[in-house]
Amino acid sequence: MTVVTRGKAFGKLLEGIIFDWSGTISDDLIAVHRAATIVGKTFGLVVDPDPFAWASRGPHTPVTDIEKRAAQAARDGDTELAQRLQAVGVTAYIEAYTNALRVVVHPATDRAVGHCAPVAINGVPAAIRALGTTGKYKLGVVSAAPKDLLDEEILAYGLGETFDDVIGECYEKHVGLAWMCEHWGISPSRVAYVGDTRGDMKAAKMAGAMYAVGVKCGYDGKLVAQADPDRLYENVCDFLLDIASGR
Repeated sequence: MTVVTRGKAFGKLLEGIIFDWSGTISDDLIAVHRAATIVGKTFGLVVDPDPFAWASRGPHTPVTDIEKRAAQAARDGDTELAQRLQAVGVTAYIEAYTNALRVVVHPATDRAVGHCAPVAINGVPAAIRALGTTGKYKLGVVSAAPKDLLDEEILAYGLGETFDDVIGECYEKHVGLAWMCEHWGISPSRVAYVGDTRGDMKAAKMAGAMYAVGVKCGYDGKLVAQADPDRLYENVCDFLLDIASGR
């Protein structure tokens, strides 16, 4: 089912499509949640043990997690924890989080952690491969996921020859989106960013007059509509069917 929130017929206008990864193309919720839990114990972050409940509260990245926790500690009067989090800084937290995620995804490095490799969202890689064969669009990925893990998943999902550019570990997504449009020589007004969170929709708008396309199958699916996307779909496949029809 497709929900059109602003009736822009952009199927014939698009020259480029950029995808978020986690929750949009790849289901890596268990891995991401487990990495956040591991790092949370070190940095004093409370992570809901239920990954689905954790995800339902909104988008979670290393940046937002540590900033929100520091702010909450300050509000709670826990000055020591707030100062410790601020002193450690986002950079150190990101490094710890990405390393934990690598351990979770590759259990051979620490078998005590357990294996929870990501899996492709049903039908999405095949739909994107089919889109790539048309040659109509520049295709890219802008994601907060570590670049090395992105590259591995892209190959595992049979998308190795599909994307023109891939940016990983991008926590200021609007910057990565703007760079990609400039690199392609395409106006943001002719590019769509497809993502599953309110943050993704905000990033598309901050990158220029880019189309913000939300999908409800991801981690922030129940709330992504609140970010006023230009289009909202159940999943990426529905979006691709829509633009193929010229809508």
